[in-house]
Amino acid sequence: MGIDIRAFIERRSSSDDIWRTHSEVFLERDYRLFAAIAGVRGAGDTTVVFQPRGFPSDASAFAQLAYYAHIVPDQEFVHNGLSRFVRASDVAGIIGDGGHYRPKSKDIISRPGARAPSWLSISEIQNALRVIGIRNETLGIAWQLALRTMQAIEVEFQAEVRLAFWFEN
Repeated sequence: MGIDIRAFIERRSSSDDIWRTHSEVFLERDYRLFAAIAGVRGAGDTTVVFQPRGFPSDASAFAQLAYYAHIVPDQEFVHNGLSRFVRASDVAGIIGDGGHYRPKSKDIISRPGARAPSWLSISEIQNALRVIGIRNETLGIAWQLALRTMQAIEVEFQAEVRLAFWFEN
């Protein structure tokens, strides 16, 4: 079974405190890169450049909607809604499997199966690529476009940009 990365390009202008979603990006599997940026799926000879930092507490609203789920009582009827939910009886298993509550909330928890949440700036991703000896042009097209987009946001809009991400089975 493979592991996939869920990722959001987020930006924040110098005049703003809020991270905003630029886009969700659907990146190809690259286990050498996964190992370098978060220590995920690395074999014995892979290089880990960055350990996971955890899900950013100031993540954009769309990233939070994708990452977290609402906890509902087991007996409560839930009609199809916009937010994801988990049953209260499943919370202990999610926590035991590495999940966590949203900061300052016991009603919202990380999605089941979300692993190694983190975030990196464009310069940190480029550094990880250099360390493991991967050139941008050898990455999959989605990775290349995501990195170019991040660079353009940083240069053209003079904004902070980061990739907020986690992994799922």
